Amino acid sequence: MASARSGIVPESSETPSKPENYVIVSSSSGEAYRMVKPYHFDFSCSVRQRWFGQNIIDIFSREFPARDRSYYLQALADGRLRVEGCEVTAETPLRDGQRMRHFIHRHEPPVPAGPIQVVGQSTDAVAVCKPHGMPVHVAGQYRKNTVHGILTAERPDLGPLYPVHRLDKPVSGLLLFARSPAAASALCAQIESRGVEKVYVARVLGRFPEAPPGQQFVVADVPLDWDPVANLASAVPEAAAAVEAADAADAAVAPAGAGGAAACSAAPAAAEAGREVAGGRQLAAVRRAFRELLCVAPGLTRPHVKPRTGRTHQIRVHLQWLGHPIANDAQYGGTYGGPVASRQLALQMGVHWSNKGEGGDGGSVKGGTAGGSQGAAAAAAFRSEPQYRLPPELCDGLCIHCPFYAPKDYPLDLRPLWLHARSYSCVDGSWSFSAELPQWAHADWVPPPPAQ
Repeated sequence: MASARSGIVPESSETPSKPENYVIVSSSSGEAYRMVKPYHFDFSCSVRQRWFGQNIIDIFSREFPARDRSYYLQALADGRLRVEGCEVTAETPLRDGQRMRHFIHRHEPPVPAGPIQVVGQSTDAVAVCKPHGMPVHVAGQYRKNTVHGILTAERPDLGPLYPVHRLDKPVSGLLLFARSPAAASALCAQIESRGVEKVYVARVLGRFPEAPPGQQFVVADVPLDWDPVANLASAVPEAAAAVEAADAADAAVAPAGAGGAAACSAAPAAAEAGREVAGGRQLAAVRRAFRELLCVAPGLTRPHVKPRTGRTHQIRVHLQWLGHPIANDAQYGGTYGGPVASRQLALQMGVHWSNKGEGGDGGSVKGGTAGGSQGAAAAAAFRSEPQYRLPPELCDGLCIHCPFYAPKDYPLDLRPLWLHARSYSCVDGSWSFSAELPQWAHADWVPPPPAQ
């Protein structure tokens, strides 16, 4: 049985991805998936203030419940669970300044197979077409099976890459990476200052309305509320006046000179007061412009989306508010079968879910797989066929996920959301990148029947 003391050299957050870390596995129905060979990983975490005086077993059992208490007791005895620089027992209280470590066998969720297409390069940036079903960078249980990790492994000729923005996992399309930290900061500043024109395409329910006379686009500027617990955004039109006043306060910064310091300090306070409306919710003023591109099927339209600002789920909520939700976005009113967020899938499956990192194992879960959900079906599928089974030399006797590549009971839905980042262009004309349209955005594509 492998252990932290058996001579195995674990990976860390600094270990780069390599081509040999991946295998491509095809299902019996013909879909191909990229799997990561499980690897030993040394997770580390400082003792936080709220944990002072508690023992390491209580902390890990409560904070990282993907594994049960008996596992952590065995891991402590085996040397996998430890505190840097000292010996501890299951009763030893921990204190400020100590650092805990957990030596684990890490399994990453699968992603759709296929190369990541590089669609353009410049002195400062690399543009790629992100596939659906793949996170951009390290998040939860994903570390190597990300756009950044795969590019690091397969395209070393591109050099070091630094994420500039992100797209949600089920969203595809144009994704920018910078070639240096300085270039990343400059590109982020361009995007935040609205110096970059972004164009998306979506497939929505209904016939999208024409723009008002004299205008090119239908504009949505309703404020949004974000619920981090439910991972859900919502439109709050009744807060528009308060948020508009808050934005005006943000802009009311006096020039340097007499009274400048006082004005600068007062503006943020006024802005926050204006945003904390409707029960203390933090609201943001956001704006999208929409235009119909093509009516492609009965009841479906493909609009052209030009966001001026960027907030989580903003396009999805604004389309819902306009009465034309993305057709397969069940979270925001779609009626066609589409991807379900991991948090919602976990609830359906009756398993624990957390994206804060499960003792080094990302968003792990615990409990048996419940029937009746897309996530349960996917979790079972990736552990039901012989090609998904690990060779014996890659297994670990203490690992709760072995003997399969995919993690046990992971809430997974790899279907695409019908939203695609089409292009990013600098408004001064200095650069422009675009990505090809996905299959669902083509005029001759026939959608599946709506979900029942």
